[in-house]
Order: sequence, then structure tokens, then C-alpha cells
Amino acid sequence: MTLSTQELEFHLEGALVNGVTAEEVRELLLQAVFYCGLPAVSEGFRVAHGVVASPPSDASA
Repeated sequence: MTLSTQELEFHLEGALVNGVTAEEVRELLLQAVFYCGLPAVSEGFRVAHGVVASPPSDASA
């Protein structure tokens, strides 16, 4: 895992804890394809799938 995928994983976990839905993450990545390119977004979907499949526990609970 590269630094950028670790950072994406960290930010996605935080987003999910703060109420962002999996559907919103999907839409964000679909929009990013025009700016980042398909290879980067494909990697983003791979990372997001792993994060959404095992959502983080809320640290404040």
C-alpha cells in the first residue's frame, strides 16, 4: 500500500465516521475520474471498497 492509498483510507474512514454514506463516496470517486484519471480512481474504488466493507468504529462511542 502506498502513502497515497493509506491517506485515502484514513480520510474515507473519517468521512464514514462523520456520516458520509457509501453512495456519496462512490459519487465522489466517479467525479474524480475527470480530474485524476481512471487508473487513480480505480485504485480509489479498491481502497474505498475495503474501507466500506469493514467500517471503522466511532472512537467517541
